[in-house]
Amino acid sequence: DIRVGRTLMLTCVHIFRHLDNDGLVEVDVFVRGRQPATYIGKVIDFDLDADVGLVSIPTTECLSAIALASPNEPLHVGDMLLCIGCGGGEVPSKEEVEVTAINKYKGPDNVECTGLPVLGRSGGGLFRGKELVGLCIAADPKDQRGVYTGLSPIYELLEQAGVGHILPVGQPAAAPAIAAAADAVR
Repeated sequence: DIRVGRTLMLTCVHIFRHLDNDGLVEVDVFVRGRQPATYIGKVIDFDLDADVGLVSIPTTECLSAIALASPNEPLHVGDMLLCIGCGGGEVPSKEEVEVTAINKYKGPDNVECTGLPVLGRSGGGLFRGKELVGLCIAADPKDQRGVYTGLSPIYELLEQAGVGHILPVGQPAAAPAIAAAADAVR
């Protein structure tokens, strides 16, 4: 959600799980053609189990945003997606990945994809076209795979934080965000 004065952004929560009560974090924002800008952000809400958090930063201009995908168009094994993150502290980079499993890992909805995210890509977006379908939350070095949160935990967090109005119209927070686990390759 982007407005002059405030921008809300999603990220993983494990990068600031040991934060003290004031909940302030540094956020680097990359705008094409400009030097990165660092903002002091505030953690608005988070879900430790799903490893997803919502951060607000003060902005004097409207930054670009991307829409959340509809849970009515679930992901499937074999889908080709794009992940964007800052591996090793570098500038954001794109990687094409393929969905290899749905809900393979215990806990909230998750998506496993090809490729092993390097340190620093946590919190980066997983995209299908021009829609966000997940966030990078872990790497599985044994299987050389990336693990991403599914849409349901994101929807639930936004409702919990009182910003459910930014969800796609007519989409309840608890709607299934990804294909049933029966579709997953185990």
